[in-house]
Amino acid sequence: MNIVRRCGGAVLAVAGVAAVGAIALPAVAKADAPECGAARVTGISSVLDTFATGSAAGPSVLFGVAIVPLSQPLPAPLDSVQSQAVGRGADTVQQMRSDAPQQIDQARGVVAPLAGGNEFANQGVDATADGLDTAATTAGPAIAPGDTSLHEVATSVRGAHEAAPAAC
Repeated sequence: MNIVRRCGGAVLAVAGVAAVGAIALPAVAKADAPECGAARVTGISSVLDTFATGSAAGPSVLFGVAIVPLSQPLPAPLDSVQSQAVGRGADTVQQMRSDAPQQIDQARGVVAPLAGGNEFANQGVDATADGLDTAATTAGPAIAPGDTSLHEVATSVRGAHEAAPAAC
C-alpha cells in the first residue's frame, strides 16, 4: 500500500502522458502513413524482412572480415592494385547498402499479388509445423535434445503466417 502512495503520482503522470500520446499520435501517424503498402505474402515476406535486416549490416560486416587479409601490404607492383581493390570494395559496399532497401521494396511489390493465396499457404505452414511437432513429440527422448530443436523450428515456421490482404 505504501508503494502505491509513493508511486501513485508517477503512475498517474505516466498514464496521463500515455493518454495524451494516444490522442495526438494517431492524427500524426495518419498524415504521414502511406495509403497502402505491398501486401504481405506467407513465407516470402518474412524472407524479405530478413534480407532487409541483413542488407543494413551484412555487406559492411563481410567487407570488414575481407579487409583484414586484403589490407596486408603487398610487394611494389601489386600495392597499387591492392589499394584500388580495397577502395572499389568500399564503394561497392556503400552502393549495396543504399540500393538494397529499394530493391527489396520492388521485390515486395512483385510478390504482393501472391498474397491472395495466404489462407492456403497458411494451411501448408500449419501442416509443416504440426508435422515437426508430432515428430518431436513421437521421437521424444530418443532424439533429445533434437526434440526441443524441432519444437523450436515448428514455432519458427508458424511465424511465417500472414493475414489475408486488407482492402485499400
